[in-house]
Amino acid sequence: MADKKVISIRFHNSSDEDMELYEKLENEALNGGSLASVAKARIKSSYENATDSDLKEQIVEIIQDEMQKSSMKIVGALLAGVNGGVSTENIVESHGERDSQLPEQSTDLPSGALDFLG
Repeated sequence: MADKKVISIRFHNSSDEDMELYEKLENEALNGGSLASVAKARIKSSYENATDSDLKEQIVEIIQDEMQKSSMKIVGALLAGVNGGVSTENIVESHGERDSQLPEQSTDLPSGALDFLG
């Protein structure tokens, strides 16, 4: 087995998404192949069909989403400090659900924005 490379993929029974994917692979394997050969074919196909622009778009979307979540956490932490440690969990969640876009960039700070530092 020294001349082979092995990858293990786990499908969790508690995950509907995992089980749906597993069933698709299993059904495809019923047509004359092993699960491993079907998985390899699907992986190869995804690399051959993916374009650089598709990959870049996906990466940009993921990064933007993570930056927005991080920004909301920072805002929540700042608000918690201003409010004397009041929990901001609901503020961060409701803000994220309500607004999926970051506000436009401004060079001006709102009045009193840094008062808590002084």
